Amino acid sequence: GASRAKFTIEAVEDLRLSLEKRLGVCLLVATGRPEDVLLELVKQNVQPRGEQAEQDTSVNLVCQREICHEELEVDKAVEASLEGFISDGSRFNFEKIWGSLLYEPCDLPFEGGINGIPTTFNKFRREVEAKCEVPMPLEAPSQDRLGSLQTASVTRGRSYSATSMPTLSGLGYTDQQVESTTTVHPNSSLPKGYRGGETFALHRARQWIWDRDMLRTYFDTRNGLIGEDYSTKFSPWLACGSLSPRYVALECRRYEEARVANKSTYWCVFELLVRDYFRYFAARHGRRIFYLHGTAGRLEGGAERKWNRNPELIAAWREGRTGHPLIDASMRELGNTGYLSNRGRQNVCSYLSIDMSVDWRVGAEFFESRLLDFDVCSNYVNWINGAGLTGGRLNRFNITKQSRDWDEKGEYLRLWVPEIRNVPNQYIHSPWEMSETAMEECGVIIGSDYPFPIISPTANCEFKRTSRKQRDTSKTKQDNCDTSRRMKSLAVGTFCFKS
Repeated sequence: GASRAKFTIEAVEDLRLSLEKRLGVCLLVATGRPEDVLLELVKQNVQPRGEQAEQDTSVNLVCQREICHEELEVDKAVEASLEGFISDGSRFNFEKIWGSLLYEPCDLPFEGGINGIPTTFNKFRREVEAKCEVPMPLEAPSQDRLGSLQTASVTRGRSYSATSMPTLSGLGYTDQQVESTTTVHPNSSLPKGYRGGETFALHRARQWIWDRDMLRTYFDTRNGLIGEDYSTKFSPWLACGSLSPRYVALECRRYEEARVANKSTYWCVFELLVRDYFRYFAARHGRRIFYLHGTAGRLEGGAERKWNRNPELIAAWREGRTGHPLIDASMRELGNTGYLSNRGRQNVCSYLSIDMSVDWRVGAEFFESRLLDFDVCSNYVNWINGAGLTGGRLNRFNITKQSRDWDEKGEYLRLWVPEIRNVPNQYIHSPWEMSETAMEECGVIIGSDYPFPIISPTANCEFKRTSRKQRDTSKTKQDNCDTSRRMKSLAVGTFCFKS
């Protein structure tokens, strides 16, 4: 969407300013297909194939290693384009480097490396925490270390600029879309004044961890729904490469040494490990993370799931008018701000893919179009996992219970669904239960002022589920097993850094 495009432009501009300040070089910025714009640059600086080069030329192209199919196809196109042009007397090296990870793939303790990672996160976590070390983040480059750098010669062509930046209108966004990016919704939970780029990312990390001391209580606040500080809000900058997960982990270690080591400091880094797992999972399973039936895709007993693309259900879900207040509040926040809490994402995923039985890819694609912090691996692996398509247990969320548990007084619901603002607390999570008298007293008529649930609150009980007693017993056992690990901190060795 336009908001993420603007955020990306800001991030690139911030990088350009940083390079000019640190190294005295300018960053060439181009728009277009990578295989075309890189070829244009090479043509102006390298002899073409079939012509004898005056001197040996080495063309070294370095990029971050991609994981998913469409991005890998771009890599192939770039390589073919440049190899087809560069002269026989020149050398062409295309190096792809793993980045934006906590742990190096080569350090994974599994036979077969990435292809040997476990199918469940907990098994992955136990092995990695016990046997792997987090590399220290690299220092920012300096002119002393890199020596003299020169910007490539650009004498013709319109793709590149060393001074100007692309605009949203130039990228094809409409006036209305451009206008929508000029203001931030007053209810947004993103940090005030946020913008793309490393400068703001480091400011946010320093502010949240150190100045406001929010890391101390993160484990207790992480399921919040309102405000900018219940969670780190690092994800938009992590997603576009403006913030290193290793930098965040190191700041957590420094915080433990300076202030306190507790389950909150552990959990902040634990969630970076989850992010790693999504990338490795996507790398292992390839295109299957986009398949309708996921990487497993069958119910117990081998039956295939039945899906639909009912336009009425899809539109109600997207627009936040399902009649279930928590779903509607969550979808309105996403649509208006480009952000949604982790708790909200889990609930709307479960509701669409399990309760509605709508093709989960509809939801994943909508998230891709709206999220400021979209990255392909985290988004799609989260969705197939939430839809129960990775071979693990199907985890259907009870939306009404979730609403009561995490928004007891209905503050979040009233913030985003103002039409039910006057509904009494006892009905705020399930307003369809009000009697006609109760509706008249609060002035909210269900079916008129706010819709009846588009599907029954008890819909979709076709899936086999363990009994409550079994679930409670299993949860207690798991909690007992994991408590000591959760309470560990970086300082006592749950996560180790390479020296």
